[in-house]
Amino acid sequence: MIRPEYRQQPETVFVGIPVGQYIAKKRNTLEREASMEGKGKSIISKGDSDMSGITYRIVIASLGCEFPCRADQSVLAAMVAAGKHSLPVGCRSGGCGVCRIQVTDGRFRTGFMNRSIVTVAEEQSGLLLACRTFPQSDMRLEPRPVEQRATAPRTDMAA
Repeated sequence: MIRPEYRQQPETVFVGIPVGQYIAKKRNTLEREASMEGKGKSIISKGDSDMSGITYRIVIASLGCEFPCRADQSVLAAMVAAGKHSLPVGCRSGGCGVCRIQVTDGRFRTGFMNRSIVTVAEEQSGLLLACRTFPQSDMRLEPRPVEQRATAPRTDMAA
């Protein structure tokens, strides 16, 4: 008999979520994004989004960085694939805000972004997350890291 502590545990990802649950959750997220595509969540129409073979030029002028990016690739993934390190890399799924950018020129579509990091108004003005931004033309952008939120010192702690 196999002792309980030696039984094979399900493979885990990140914070202890079993792989099967993680994959199902990811699939649901992707399906939800696809369904939102036709509801005005995209800067470009749905008919134009099937251009995965096209490559666009992404320029971060203030950092002197330029790299190619496919239409089906996020700006952050393209930067990493090109070996550039111009933007900080965080969770890569739109939740942390580390890769926040301001698009100054170009067309794009976006995926799900944490609304506590990027509001709808900010998204409409071109303030986005590089990990959830997909080009639909050549783009110029600038890094816009999330401001540090100041916290008041605790005064209720015993000395």
